[in-house]
Amino acid sequence: MNNLKIISGGQSGITKGALDAALAMNITCGGWYAQKSHVDTADAEKYPLVVLENSDDREGVRKNVLDSDASAIIFFKVLEGCAEETLDDCVQQGKPYRLIDADELQPGQAAKLLSEFLRESGVNCLNVIGPESNDSPKDYKYGQDTTRLLIESLRRGKQGGGKRGNSKRGRQSDASKMNSASRSSHGKPGSSSRKRSRKKSRSRQGDAANASSNHVNRGSASGNSGGVEVIVEHRVPKVNLAKREES
Repeated sequence: MNNLKIISGGQSGITKGALDAALAMNITCGGWYAQKSHVDTADAEKYPLVVLENSDDREGVRKNVLDSDASAIIFFKVLEGCAEETLDDCVQQGKPYRLIDADELQPGQAAKLLSEFLRESGVNCLNVIGPESNDSPKDYKYGQDTTRLLIESLRRGKQGGGKRGNSKRGRQSDASKMNSASRSSHGKPGSSSRKRSRKKSRSRQGDAANASSNHVNRGSASGNSGGVEVIVEHRVPKVNLAKREES
């Protein structure tokens, strides 16, 4: 927010109110004004304005458009005077601008629109211009309030963006810590379940082998007890038949 600059021609009414708001909120301000303009000498000394020698209001309006990034053009129902001239210069020079109808928008609404416009356009130097007025308190207050609320809105946006960024980084850091703790306590994802699966598989294979061995042993024992044939050889003594016949 410190790089924002408000420039204006210093004419009475809206533009003077915008400069006073910038000074009160420590925002850099300035601008050009014509030597033949209606800007009071006291105001020219109060505000950091630069005089354009031998020129009229038209030259001052054009110079402020050229030196700014964009223009906030404030008017009441009808564009006229410096506000209309500023619009013409913005169109000719291809400069961004935002029209604000003060009859339709309250200062807070105008500030919100301008805040969005500045963020989207990346504006650092804003030219604030309004129609000429005979030092109207109403016009002055509108320019002052709108500029003040705009600056406050931009400051809140910057602070909020920083907090959101820190909060987001904090959440990412917490998530990383949780993931790290999860890996250290459980190992690689799925490794524990694979180990348990291999252990169970080996256990089942071992049980099957033991069961098969026991089955074979039991079969062998059963065969020995009832399935073995016992052969008994009886030897018969030889008889001499010839001797038996002689006798």
